[in-house]
Amino acid sequence: MRRRQYLATGLGGVLIMASGCLDSGGGSTNQNNDSESRSTSGNNGWSPIITDSEPKIVPGDEAVLTVEATNVAGVTLSLPDTDVVTIDANDHDWSPPPDTTLDSYPQIWFWSSQSTVEGKFPVTATEDADPGEYSYEVTVYADDDSDAESVTEEFTIAVTKN
Repeated sequence: MRRRQYLATGLGGVLIMASGCLDSGGGSTNQNNDSESRSTSGNNGWSPIITDSEPKIVPGDEAVLTVEATNVAGVTLSLPDTDVVTIDANDHDWSPPPDTTLDSYPQIWFWSSQSTVEGKFPVTATEDADPGEYSYEVTVYADDDSDAESVTEEFTIAVTKN
């Protein structure tokens, strides 16, 4: 009898946790994006979640990169190491707006306490961009300090043929 109670309790917990992974319909309107969410365990019980739209674009086109991070107090993007695919980190739209910005390259945006934040950035591919995947990184911070514990995840922008 106790075994059935434990199984029922465990199944309920799994269903509650899984419900947080379902899309609420408020996602990106760009249908050429495949969102990818990654949960990472930091030290001291810190578990940030990074979700990224991983846009797909054709040469000469522009798309919107959406980054969402949960349980974070800071975010930065390490831009692709190429001139043919660019993320304009200066033209960002954060919700909620960051409390401070570290004016560095790349910029680091900080919030006064851990929260869920979403940033949107324009991504462009030049006319001569070769089809393929172009990597960039998202780093999140546990506190509003660039020396705080951080987690970095790599994502890609896919350039496809016209």
